[in-house]
Amino acid sequence: MPNAVNGGCGREAFEPAGFWGSAPLDQSSTTAHTVVGNCQAGHSPLFAVCSGIAAHDALVHASLYLRCAYDTGDKAFDNIDPAHKGFLWSTLHSVEMTKGLVDALLDGIEDR
Repeated sequence: MPNAVNGGCGREAFEPAGFWGSAPLDQSSTTAHTVVGNCQAGHSPLFAVCSGIAAHDALVHASLYLRCAYDTGDKAFDNIDPAHKGFLWSTLHSVEMTKGLVDALLDGIEDR
């Protein structure tokens, strides 16, 4: 249910209370070991984010991956059925907005 204070845009609109914690991002913030890309095929996961990576470094990589995702989607416009361009546009917009947030975090960290 959307939060009346922030119009439903906050993470609390999507996750249970306390899910994300409340620790601020600082120079000592690092990643936790997190499995990614688990295909639920019954075998051990192949990929994971390592623990202990500085938040700044992780955000730099996230920004690069988002740029690649946007560039790939943008190139797909050349070959997509016009009836489906709205779906691709929505995806590109989401990637672009997410990259903007990541880059703003990086700028804030680097300005300290």
